[in-house]
Amino acid sequence: MKKSILYLCFIIVALGSFVLMSYTNKKGVNYSPITKEINNIIFYSDQSDGNVTGSPGDGGATCTDCHDAGENFSLVPSITTSIPETGYELNATYTITITTSSSGAAGWGFELTAEKNLDNSIVGTFDVSGVTTGSPQLILSGSSVTHTDDVSSSWSFNWTAPSTNEGAITFYAAVLAASGGAGNNNDQTVTTSFSANSSTLGISEENMLVFDMYPNPSQDLLTILLPNEISTGSIELFDFSGKSMKSKEISTVNNTLDISNLSQGIYFVKLNSEGKIGVQKVIKK
Repeated sequence: MKKSILYLCFIIVALGSFVLMSYTNKKGVNYSPITKEINNIIFYSDQSDGNVTGSPGDGGATCTDCHDAGENFSLVPSITTSIPETGYELNATYTITITTSSSGAAGWGFELTAEKNLDNSIVGTFDVSGVTTGSPQLILSGSSVTHTDDVSSSWSFNWTAPSTNEGAITFYAAVLAASGGAGNNNDQTVTTSFSANSSTLGISEENMLVFDMYPNPSQDLLTILLPNEISTGSIELFDFSGKSMKSKEISTVNNTLDISNLSQGIYFVKLNSEGKIGVQKVIKK
């Protein structure tokens, strides 16, 4: 009888442990994560579900789809890259690094993707084979990168620029600071982004566009004069740091850009048409 009671207690404890380790996220997906215990803190080493970077292409979805907010760990994430200020060159490979600053968190996680500013499509390719920090992994057929455990608070990996000029791109990341409790409760999610222009250094002369615009300096409406050989194109305006401020499809009959609401300073106008590109500087007064 005592032996039967002991077996019953063992079964109850085992089932209880499984329940604690299993949970259902807000997308209705059930998980039984592999856990590890360090200094009496339980770490849940799930990767991201995917499509939760906070990007326009993800519809703004973040880790809060699965992780309930509750604690404030003063989480401050940042994205740094080896892309030069002149912009990324075609087919070149760069290092992307995500770092976090937080207080009191028991674990961390992230998901990052890269999207073309003009239409929010995925751009470039990621590679985690030569990384030095954080042990990240690819998900969604390589269109995003995420974590493999909750111990790392910094991650680095490679990104290779596309072989065709895609204009300005933005890296979007949702970063998580976890409380370390059972399930996904009392966590904090913060989003961050980093934008980069394409460089004209790697573009052959036959693929470069020469265009004019006026007035320059300009106070309100900027007129773009398309070259004679093209009739339509897309323009994008960036500030000095590379942040995309405005974009528009233009033609020979619709070729003005309203910059009246911009602060005074130096901006760059990039024209794309039929695989060719041109860049001009404009001063907003």
